[in-house]
Amino acid sequence: MKANKEEFSIKDLFSIFVPKIWLIVIVALVFALGLGCYSGFIKADTYTSSSTMMISKASTTINSNDRDLASKMVDTYKVVIFSDEFLREVGNDIRNKEEYRDKGWTLSPASLSSMISISQYGDTEAFEVSVTSTNPELSYAVATSLSVAIRDNLPNKLPYE
Repeated sequence: MKANKEEFSIKDLFSIFVPKIWLIVIVALVFALGLGCYSGFIKADTYTSSSTMMISKASTTINSNDRDLASKMVDTYKVVIFSDEFLREVGNDIRNKEEYRDKGWTLSPASLSSMISISQYGDTEAFEVSVTSTNPELSYAVATSLSVAIRDNLPNKLPYE
């Protein structure tokens, strides 16, 4: 059996699509209208606040062993940060601040955990903590409180200094 090889020129393609241009335009408009309605009326806006942190050594020279240890400490930080006890403290800190007392935010460890993401910059000692919610003030409050809690409660220096 021989395979049929058909060749099309640009003129052939135009003769196929130009008579149906009205259909192409209508389909494109329907999709654009649908996406506009989805983003404007259905999908809620989200706001992200983030903080970049680094595990460091007091001296100015950092060797590969220091970087490896700091990289592993970031993994440990993730476990501690997502623990219920740590997130409960973050929630209590926000509740105790005068400007946030009457907001009525749900600040359970589960709700806080769903807002937080932690990403490490490659295999470095730097990492970013991001908080995303539908309320910009809540995102900022959680990110700020979380950053302070990390700074104050977790070692930000390599342990053998």
